[in-house]
Amino acid sequence: MSTFAVAARASASSHCPKDEIDEALRVLGAEAEAPLTMLSSERQASLADRFVRNLKSLGVHQATHLEHDLLGQLHAQPSGPWTIQLDGALSNIELRNQLRFALTALGLGWDALSRVQASIAVVTRWIQSRGAGSVEVTSADGAVSFRIATHDQQLTPSLVEDSPLVRMLRECVQAFRVQAGADGLELSFRVTRA
Repeated sequence: MSTFAVAARASASSHCPKDEIDEALRVLGAEAEAPLTMLSSERQASLADRFVRNLKSLGVHQATHLEHDLLGQLHAQPSGPWTIQLDGALSNIELRNQLRFALTALGLGWDALSRVQASIAVVTRWIQSRGAGSVEVTSADGAVSFRIATHDQQLTPSLVEDSPLVRMLRECVQAFRVQAGADGLELSFRVTRA
């Protein structure tokens, strides 16, 4: 595949009419015709996300499946690990974008992706409300691993584990642990494709 547009047309042709695909690519502008070698995996993922959102005849489940297939065809896999400092609205947006890319590339369906993404967002906002923190995301070997560090010395493992916000997260991830960290607590867990 020489350009994003070529890959997108090939992936979407069995799901949508040609004119709808052409319109979705037109919305992306000239970047859709850029050589793939000039686009980072993260940029390709952003284009894939915007492309499938503009295919109006697809439902959310079909769009998520198409986006996963397109990322695979592009060989766009998350590089990492990423560390995102939780310090405001922009960090929440950056985290949401990285989560979406990593979890879609992993192949989570729309329901699971939405639950995991929402649960992580709730916990990270709670941590931000108590001070600062960071999230490290690593994607490898069929799993996405997370380490959320808090910088609040007042938090205890039992306080975190008993929190309804954290319980919601525990229900949709694997290998959840809370342990003492350098400046507070660390929550670690992973997500795999079921």
